[in-house]
Amino acid sequence: MSQNATFGGWTDWTFAPDAESKKIFEQTLGNLKGVKYRLVASATQVVSGMNYAFLCEARTITAEPLAYIVVANVYVSTTGETNTTIKRQQPLPTNMPGGWQNWNFAVTGSAEEAFNQAVGNRSSLTTYFAKADASQVVSGVNYCFLCEVQTTTNPISISAAMVYVNQPAGSTAHWVETSYIDQTGREGQFTDLIK
Repeated sequence: MSQNATFGGWTDWTFAPDAESKKIFEQTLGNLKGVKYRLVASATQVVSGMNYAFLCEARTITAEPLAYIVVANVYVSTTGETNTTIKRQQPLPTNMPGGWQNWNFAVTGSAEEAFNQAVGNRSSLTTYFAKADASQVVSGVNYCFLCEVQTTTNPISISAAMVYVNQPAGSTAHWVETSYIDQTGREGQFTDLIK
């Protein structure tokens, strides 16, 4: 069982999944056809059995692959039977002019610069770590960053969020909003108040 699992409640997301979570991930999502999944973060919930939540990079196995974010929920019964559901997270890539482009799982270059301009040193209570980004060219660029969000208070809390940033052409990037991702794959809108 993963650390800090409590009966009925989800653990925080961990961006360094334990061996047990990795094993269940590989057994359930490792050999699916058509899409390759890579584990980014995990959480667990003790029930009559165990629920696992996996935040993943998904990449289609096609001539022109699409990369996107999913939350996969896996239930493992006390007898070892499994049930898996997968929910795609917004924004979804279209790779069309004006549409969102594929997710990048190494935030570098202009995306990293925009993230640092908009998000860096925003609050002494919360730290954001960009794990992936998608972009959309408009009059400037819209970015969506998959982030690990850590509170600096005791006890430390870790969550996952989509952070939206806009960088107008020739101007400084600014934070637009944050949408937190819970362990069931639902996104909750939260407009950051520390602008």
